[in-house]
Amino acid sequence: MSIAFNELSNEEQELLFLAPVKASILVGGADEDFDKIERRVAKELTHIKSYTSKGQLKSFYTVVAGRFMKDLNELMQGYPHTAAERNKVILEELAAQKEILAKLGEKFQLNFSNTLIEIGRYVAEASGGVLGMLSINEHEERAILNLEKTLKEPVLK
Repeated sequence: MSIAFNELSNEEQELLFLAPVKASILVGGADEDFDKIERRVAKELTHIKSYTSKGQLKSFYTVVAGRFMKDLNELMQGYPHTAAERNKVILEELAAQKEILAKLGEKFQLNFSNTLIEIGRYVAEASGGVLGMLSINEHEERAILNLEKTLKEPVLK
C-alpha cells in the first residue's frame, strides 16, 4: 500500500527534497566543472517542474524550486571535491532513498526517478557542443547512466 508524501517523516521528506539537487551535482560536476550555466538550467528545470508536473510531484517540485540554490550551495560545500569521490557518495545516497520512494508507490517512484534522470540529461546538455548546448561529454554520460542504473534497480527486501 502506498502513502501520501506528507505522511513520510520530516527526515524522509528532506532526503527526497535534496534528490533533484544531488542528481544535478552528480551529472553537472561529473567533468569536475559544474558551471554557472548547468546550475542555472538545473534550477530553472525544477521551477518548470513545479508547474508541469502532476499530483504529488507538482507540490514536491514547488518546494524544491524554492530552495534549490540554497541546497545546492550547502551540498557542494559538504561533498568531496573530486567528481569520483563525490559521485560515489551521491549514488549511494540516492540508492538509499529508494526504500523511502517504495512507500509512495510504484507509479510515484517511477515518475520521480524519471524526473531526476531528465534533470540530469538537461544539465549535461546545458553547456558544451554547438553554441554551448546539446552536447554531453563522456563523464556526464557515464554519470547519467549510473544515475539511471541506481534509480531503476529494484529495492531488495
